[in-house]
Amino acid sequence: MKKPTTKLEHQFSAQQIYEARPMAKKAGITPTELLHRQAAELLKDLPWGPDLTPKQAARLLGNSAYTVRRYVTEGRFPGAMLLSARAIRIPRSDVEKLKMSRLLRVD
Repeated sequence: MKKPTTKLEHQFSAQQIYEARPMAKKAGITPTELLHRQAAELLKDLPWGPDLTPKQAARLLGNSAYTVRRYVTEGRFPGAMLLSARAIRIPRSDVEKLKMSRLLRVD
């Protein structure tokens, strides 16, 4: 499991930075700072932020929190972070991938 990070960490491509230059210049900030602000703005619109608790993930998946914790130990959420013995954070993207794989699965 990954160690938790305290700040937003985004990797921006050279193309993204180049395209952000005109708007950043108007705002009087660096292109990277502009991209960080845009990313933070997008993240704040999510109902629970980018990372979910097992209870929140369970609600999205239609499972129990116990099942989601089991999924974490089984490795179904590769980006899950163990903050303490019971505090787990699961990336929303991992939950969405599992949800989509369930929708696409043919029984």
